[in-house]
Amino acid sequence: MILRFLDYLKRKEVEFTENKRLSELSSVRIGGEGRLVVSPKCRGELITVLEYLDSHTFDYKVVGGCSNILFPDGKTDKIIVKTSGLADFSAKGAAVTAETGVSLSALSRSLARAGLSGLEELSGIPGTVGGATVGNAGAYGREICELIEVAELYDREACRVITLSQADLDFGYRTSILKSGRFVLLSVTLKAREHSSAACLMRIGEITEARRKAQPREPSLGSTFKRPPGGYASRMIDLCGLKGRACGGAKISEKHAGFIVNACGATAKDYLSLAALAQKEVLRKFGVLLELEIDVF
Repeated sequence: MILRFLDYLKRKEVEFTENKRLSELSSVRIGGEGRLVVSPKCRGELITVLEYLDSHTFDYKVVGGCSNILFPDGKTDKIIVKTSGLADFSAKGAAVTAETGVSLSALSRSLARAGLSGLEELSGIPGTVGGATVGNAGAYGREICELIEVAELYDREACRVITLSQADLDFGYRTSILKSGRFVLLSVTLKAREHSSAACLMRIGEITEARRKAQPREPSLGSTFKRPPGGYASRMIDLCGLKGRACGGAKISEKHAGFIVNACGATAKDYLSLAALAQKEVLRKFGVLLELEIDVF
C-alpha cells in the first residue's frame, strides 16, 4: 500500500523523503528514522495528501517546525506530514492571515517592521503558527489565542474545509480543540494593532535579550512541563536539587531547570528518563504531578 502512495505522490508532484533521520527535523536533535516524511508546498497539496491518507487508513501525524516534538529513538513507520512549506502570510490593515507553516518568529518580526503590534512577546517562541495555535503557545503574559479571530481547518471526519471562530477553538492553557486530532489547521487570521515600528522592534529586542539570559543555548524542546497551579515547574525542579542532573546525553539545564537539553548525543529514552525523575521528585516534595508540555511522538 505504501508503494501506491509513493506513486501517488510522484504523480501529484508532492515532495517526500524516505528513511529520514528525524533528529535532523527536531529542535532537540533527537530521533531515529522516519519511514516517510511528506512535505506539501501549498494548501491544495496538503488537503490532497490528507484525503488520500484518511481514505486508505494510514497511520500518520501532522507536524510543523518540530520544535516541541520528541521523536522516538528507533524507526517509525508512521507517516509524517510536515506543513512548514505552507508559509505565506499577508496583512490587510491590522488583519493578518498566516498559513500554518509560517515561522512565528519571522512573522512577529515582519509585522513589527510593518508597524503592526501583537506578537512581540511571542517572537522568541520557535516553531510555526500552526504549532503555536494547536498548543496555544504563550510567553511573557501573552497567549496566541488572544490574537486569533478565525481559523481555517481541514475537518478529517467531514472531509472538508471549515472556518471556526476563536470561541469555537476552545482554547485553554497550552491546549485547544485542535489537540483532538480531528482537525488540521490550514491558516489563522490574527488581529494586530497599528503601532510604532521602532517600538515593536525594541520590544522584540528586549524579549530576545531576556530569553538569551534565562534560557539554555543547547538543543531543547523548550519547557518540558506545563506550569502547575500556584507555582513554576522550573522552580520546583530546582528546589529538588535536580539542576544539572544528567542521564546519558540528556541533562536538566543548569541555567533553567524547566528545560531538558541535549548535551551530547541524547536519546529519547534519556530525555524521558529525566522527565520521569523530575515528576517523581516534585511529586514527592511538593505533592504536585507535573504534566508534560512537549509532544511525545
